[in-house]
Amino acid sequence: MLSGGLEEIAYLLTPYAFWAVWICALALMVGPRIRGSRVSLVAPARWFIVWMCLYCAWTVTVSPVSAFQDAAKEAFHAVTCATAIGVVGKDRVAWQRLARLSALAIVVNVALSIGFVQYPALYSAMVDSTRIEIAYSSDPSDVPRSRLSGLWSNPNEAGRQTLILLAIATSVPGPFGLIAWIASGWMVYLSASRTATYSFLLIGVFHFARWAASASWLSRCAVAASIAGVFAVGNWQALSDQAFYGEEGTRMFWERVLDPMESRSNVNATRFDVVERWLPYLERAPWYGYGYNAAHGSRRFDLSSRTDLPYIGVHNMFLGMWADGGLVLLATFVGLLTVGIVAGVRAPLDSTGRLLLMSLWTITFLFSMFAHSLHLTRDGQVLLLLLFCLPAVPLFRREPRRALVSRAPRPAGAAVEIDLRA
Repeated sequence: MLSGGLEEIAYLLTPYAFWAVWICALALMVGPRIRGSRVSLVAPARWFIVWMCLYCAWTVTVSPVSAFQDAAKEAFHAVTCATAIGVVGKDRVAWQRLARLSALAIVVNVALSIGFVQYPALYSAMVDSTRIEIAYSSDPSDVPRSRLSGLWSNPNEAGRQTLILLAIATSVPGPFGLIAWIASGWMVYLSASRTATYSFLLIGVFHFARWAASASWLSRCAVAASIAGVFAVGNWQALSDQAFYGEEGTRMFWERVLDPMESRSNVNATRFDVVERWLPYLERAPWYGYGYNAAHGSRRFDLSSRTDLPYIGVHNMFLGMWADGGLVLLATFVGLLTVGIVAGVRAPLDSTGRLLLMSLWTITFLFSMFAHSLHLTRDGQVLLLLLFCLPAVPLFRREPRRALVSRAPRPAGAAVEIDLRA
């Protein structure tokens, strides 16, 4: 459910099978076995689900290109994913398993990324280049000189998915958290994603600050020096290691990371150029917008049917909302984020839950500034749903003081008070 495989497999069979799965899933959600808890499973995500249905209905109605089937799949995944998060979040053991599987997923994808470089035949055997954009090249011989993403669509999405899994993996103490940190740093480096790198560093600062608050000065200095040493040695080793970018070494990574606006690495289409190219289209757009996923640009559609859009995507979530549904839909999206922030601030989360929620909001805001249509990607929906579902996850809720006192051991011979009203 989290990966979106359920509806994709059903839709590949026949459209009728897709709708049959829809009906069966809804029947299970309201079935007698979970009748008492069905509301609590999906209720925390109700704001996002309602907004997602509004987005799909609005943009499909105004779109000049038929997008009903795509919108139906996205709405279905939002509901099933919210239910999956609710089920996992209510079980401490299930969340621990999810955290371990998240760390394992990062490790496997890093191994596949390196395997594609070392063994191009593996790339050709596992990847259908017409459906999966592993690196910005369809020729396996060019993989060593490209940004890598394993099996996670493209390098930018690979970086985002890595960070979401990292946030989940580090929410449970144990060795899997350290494994996730090492594998995530490696995957972010291989993807050479600017936004993923900035998010990774900020999340690392949050975790370090939390640990340093209770550590001695000597421990803080020792850990900081160790991190700097590992980073320096790893960067030096990568200069001559062809398992990363071949002859390019780390030049590609540092050129991209130190150029957030792409003013040097992409002279013909910097971030400012993309905004300037889209602004005239947005200014003359109808008040209801250009329709479903117009923010992706005309390259997503038949070029002859969407001549009213630039070829390249807008690369900004807020401008993308303006393009898809006009200022009205943009206002609803800002309101949705406001509701999520207020709910997160008011939620009685423990320190681990607060740290996890801060990490997820960091990923959301940074990628919203440099990417569009997060709500129409599988990992983007998981990210946005976690923002709303996490404050209601019992695993991270701070226990009230009265509950903690009641669990304290009673001294021998102490009187026991019995509440007859119970």
